[in-house]
Amino acid sequence: MTCAPVSLSLSLFPQGGAAPILGLLPVIEHAFLALGPMLYMWPYRSPDKPVVQFSGLDADITAVGLVPPKPRPDGNFADTVHTGRVLPSGAGMGLLALGEK
Repeated sequence: MTCAPVSLSLSLFPQGGAAPILGLLPVIEHAFLALGPMLYMWPYRSPDKPVVQFSGLDADITAVGLVPPKPRPDGNFADTVHTGRVLPSGAGMGLLALGEK
């Protein structure tokens, strides 16, 4: 998966495509928009911060959720990772780590 800042506009909404999924994730103070296999997220309390786009799934996102990371003995999930985003789709599950820089 990749992520990059983007600008949201009505041109993102495909004609006759998958229904958009909109929501809030209050635990991390972010709003999201899922359009097909793309996820857009932004901090709703900081309008000066960019909208970030996540791509890389092969099928439409069907839900968005948060899970706590479970550290592994081999050191995966550094101390900076505090939340995982779960992106179920018709083809499987995507997991994105959310952390602090």
